[in-house]
Amino acid sequence: MLKDVAGETPPASANSGSSDNANDDSANNGNGDSDNAGNNADSNADNLSAMLDQIFCTNDTPLAERARETSRRFPASPLARRLRIFRPRTLEEHAWGVYLAVRQWLAEGKTVGIVSLDRRLTRRLRAVFERHRLSLYDASGWELSTTSSAGALHSLLQAADADCAAREILALMRSPWCDYAAVCKHAPAAAWRIEDAMFKWERPPRTTSDWLSRLREQRGGEDDAALARHIAGITAGLRELAAPGDRDRAKGAEHAERPFAEYDERLSAAMDALGMTQKFRADAAGERLLKELEQTREAAAAQTARGPFRAWRNWLSHNLESANFIPPAPDSGVALMNLRQSRLARFDALAVVSLDKQHLPAPPRPGLVDEKIRRELGLETREMREAFQFHLFRRLLESTGAVVLSCQQNAGDRAVEPSPWLSAINDFHRLAYGGGLDDEALADRARRLPQTASSAPGANDTNSAPNCGLEVRLQTRPAPAAPPDAWPKALSASAHKTLMECPYRFFVRYGLRIRERRESGDYWKPAEYGTQLHRCLQALNTDLPGLPGPLNKPWTNAHLEDALTLARDIVKAVFAEAAGANRANRHLHAEALDAVEYYVRWMIRRFGAEPSPALETEHEQQKTLDGGPAIGGKLDLVAAASSGRQVVDYKSGKLPGPGEIDKGEDVQLSHYALLEEDAHTVLYLGLGREKKHLERNGGALNQCRDNARERLLAMHRDFINGAPLPAWGEEKSACKHCTCEGLCRRPAWKAYQSDVRQAQKE
Repeated sequence: MLKDVAGETPPASANSGSSDNANDDSANNGNGDSDNAGNNADSNADNLSAMLDQIFCTNDTPLAERARETSRRFPASPLARRLRIFRPRTLEEHAWGVYLAVRQWLAEGKTVGIVSLDRRLTRRLRAVFERHRLSLYDASGWELSTTSSAGALHSLLQAADADCAAREILALMRSPWCDYAAVCKHAPAAAWRIEDAMFKWERPPRTTSDWLSRLREQRGGEDDAALARHIAGITAGLRELAAPGDRDRAKGAEHAERPFAEYDERLSAAMDALGMTQKFRADAAGERLLKELEQTREAAAAQTARGPFRAWRNWLSHNLESANFIPPAPDSGVALMNLRQSRLARFDALAVVSLDKQHLPAPPRPGLVDEKIRRELGLETREMREAFQFHLFRRLLESTGAVVLSCQQNAGDRAVEPSPWLSAINDFHRLAYGGGLDDEALADRARRLPQTASSAPGANDTNSAPNCGLEVRLQTRPAPAAPPDAWPKALSASAHKTLMECPYRFFVRYGLRIRERRESGDYWKPAEYGTQLHRCLQALNTDLPGLPGPLNKPWTNAHLEDALTLARDIVKAVFAEAAGANRANRHLHAEALDAVEYYVRWMIRRFGAEPSPALETEHEQQKTLDGGPAIGGKLDLVAAASSGRQVVDYKSGKLPGPGEIDKGEDVQLSHYALLEEDAHTVLYLGLGREKKHLERNGGALNQCRDNARERLLAMHRDFINGAPLPAWGEEKSACKHCTCEGLCRRPAWKAYQSDVRQAQKE
């Protein structure tokens, strides 16, 4: 019989001889023993062990025959009383389902443990439990290099290695581990300056010295000067860390070989100056990091190692990555461990998670010695490891009163195959008792991923076990009511459009008064391009300071060349500076030229066959609807032609479909019709990829105007009366480019609604 590495003997069911004996006992005892088995706990344990012997039997008896024999011997399944199988679809459902099961066990007053075979799921479990204020003690710990204190140390070393990179200096200033008073005082201003510089400049500064030199070119005050002095002091210290004793880095001082102990001393001095050492001593992970640094310092001194700065840094990083951090054990909570750490653990309830083929049995270990040589040398082989793992796995099943075994269905875009031991249990039970052990109720609850926990008192209190089983409030479609005074004084066309597309976004903009942050930079966004194109078209018809124009001639074919020449001059004047900044803006310059040339020819086709109309550009209008709200807006072009007043709205982007206008999904054209009630025609003039116009006139325009008025009046009445403003969640229109997705949490309630609809169909 094989021995495992700890000297323990695997269970009898791991070999065929023991399984044969189990079959003989099963045949001799018959059903009479099973009737008496349920009378005491020892008999129940014996029944479970006998059933597991049959499941994992390795002789030639067919699986179906063993299943039938087991069902005759035990009419009531010993496994069904204590074991459930949980098959979540995603990682989020996996973590949430395990949390629900654990919380239910705690509510019943049980001691609970979790055995996890996947570190990725372990991290997610820790996050979910901490979010709901439930202590989770990870006995296996995690890599020291992944802690936030190690991240701060990495930023310090990276800043020194990269000649004080601006990004790393910013990370240090923002880090809670940095307690350098002068820097902390100026950190907000420095963060804004660096981020603004990185956004605006086509080639952002890489080093702090480059960043400071560029800041001197900008307008700055005393704060900037003080900040520059403090940052210069830090960078000097970091240069000293990378090249001790050498100020001239241009001569390759950073490549000079020095004792590693000297780098360690400089690192300790830099950490003391920044206040990092004191911060680390007040934190468990930071204290562990300091001990590791002390050990590496002693090792470097003992080995008298030498090398350039980068070699020392790589050596230090390797030592930190190989170190493990185990947090201090809390007074109470749920124990989290791996399979080997569960050898002596006993719990009332246990969740064994990530039982997939990739983790159980564990894959072969890569190495220079193959299995045959390991067997001859008496080393641990793959068979021995699998036998030991099986021994631990079966011990968990037999020693725990309630067990949940979980395996995720999918990982990204690939299906996850369950562990053969898990499949054997479920398949055997299905053959013996006509059904598997899948916990559909837990899977259904796990699909309802909540965003906030119940606000009932004690719902998240780990010391209040009776409340641990409370349900949570699921994330639903947001529908808040706005105060009546949040309605704009004059509803613009864009506000009208927002209200119809998504009332919740209207609430965010005008109720909460939250606007999207607008960044300035060399690269023009579509909205900025549209604004500048509007200026070009306005200059063709109106005198604008600093720009050529206006045309001051009739829009006829006789003046086509004059109009085209003037249009090109205007575009050159507007786009000249931006076009020289980068290639993207030069492309927009070419698009603007194409747009204004099309505009000139369109104006001649539209108004060249009649007396020249009177043109008004950027015409501002405001009016109050019948006993309702005030509306306002700026009309791009109003032409008083012989056929009637026409309103033209320039569109540099995509034009809406005709059906969207008639159905009221696009209200901008109807809004202009409400503002200019005397207009005979209102049209969109496409100047982007779609160079065409879309107009409504006569009866069709009146119908759009009346529908928009009626709907707006009704929504205004509801708004004043405190009606909710829901998020529609329309992916194709409102949600496609929405900046409020993080506030309304659309993915969460959309997924929940999808699950509800699927459950109703089933």
